[in-house]
Amino acid sequence: MLLSMTIKQVMQNQMHTNIMFATGRFQIIPGTLIDAVKWLKLDVNSLYDEAAQDQIFEEYIIKVKRPAIIAYLEGNGSVEDAIYDWAKEFASAGVRKGNTISKGRIAQVEGGSYYSGDGLNHAHLTPNLMPSQGHTVKIIVTLIL
Repeated sequence: MLLSMTIKQVMQNQMHTNIMFATGRFQIIPGTLIDAVKWLKLDVNSLYDEAAQDQIFEEYIIKVKRPAIIAYLEGNGSVEDAIYDWAKEFASAGVRKGNTISKGRIAQVEGGSYYSGDGLNHAHLTPNLMPSQGHTVKIIVTLIL
């Protein structure tokens, strides 16, 4: 169903978070979709298909919104900065203890979600596992790109 919807239809449904919130392959949330449409000048009447989602991920999420990810993938950034940006984008990835997390709080535990405490999000991938899996992340993102 999602792949047959237009970007505009997805955006309209995301306005009602009880209907639709994080969507597609990259769990794109309403604010990110709105910003990506503006930044990339996307036609909202085009389909929200895999190609559109890939474009949003490749050209907006990792290059504009979370630049530490692309910097790391291109060999110009630190893994720690990439881990932190990844955790800010994907709630299932954890942050280091002591990092600033949502609402200006400080992470009290290693590996908690950037969005911990909202009652919805829990990290499943700890920061200690991410560097050892960094080559896997690079391969996955390279295949997408």
